[in-house]
Amino acid sequence: MQTNKNSTGVFIFLVIAISTLALLTAIGGSNQRTLAGPKQDDATPCQEGMTDSQREHSKLYKAFASRRNLRSLAESSATDIEIVNGIPQQAFTSEAPPFNLQDFLRDLARESDAVVIGIVSKKASFFTEDETFVFSDYDLNVEEVLKNNHSHPIKLTSLTVTRPGGTVMVGRRAVRAVDESLEPLAVGERYLLFLEFIPRTGAYKAFNSKGSFQLEGNNTLKLTRENLPYELESGTKASLLISTIRIVAGQS
Repeated sequence: MQTNKNSTGVFIFLVIAISTLALLTAIGGSNQRTLAGPKQDDATPCQEGMTDSQREHSKLYKAFASRRNLRSLAESSATDIEIVNGIPQQAFTSEAPPFNLQDFLRDLARESDAVVIGIVSKKASFFTEDETFVFSDYDLNVEEVLKNNHSHPIKLTSLTVTRPGGTVMVGRRAVRAVDESLEPLAVGERYLLFLEFIPRTGAYKAFNSKGSFQLEGNNTLKLTRENLPYELESGTKASLLISTIRIVAGQS
């Protein structure tokens, strides 16, 4: 295995070629685990050129750039490629005030442009314009709007959500990018998302790393490797989370 590291904390892993990406793991000492994406995340064939919307979304991920052009690397490589953007270090003190779920959700709802529940119906992954990272655009079928975007109201239909990471096929080589702060969405799964509006495309992006949750029945699953307050780490009941957001979104 060959590893290249740059000052941004992004790592490139050249992985021995295997028939499926489902076995790829992030290597980080105690953080080692099977990554969540490939089983749910079909790779997108590499495309030539970008649409105006894709180009605008690409600009959102300049901070993720690695030193290498990933398409060129894949074309010359005998292996699949994985690039991982790790999470920042966090400090916690015993003097911190007790966590209040309602206050936490009120702040998220107040600062985000919209809060929605929906099911992903489609996804596509792309290289950024300089081909140093990968991002994905998702079609989200909206089931419920918990907080609407007053400047551009959301109707109960579909909208586009863009997130960092994804898998692109270059010939027979898979190039997979992972952002541990914002894990990928999966087609067919249901999510609760705090979102920020992108005026130039009419799409949305994650408001921050703490506002994305997968809904599995009445359970919630955070979509970040970052530490969240215990009440969210342990899987708050979806019904409680949703009912609280309805209340605080109205207050905000």
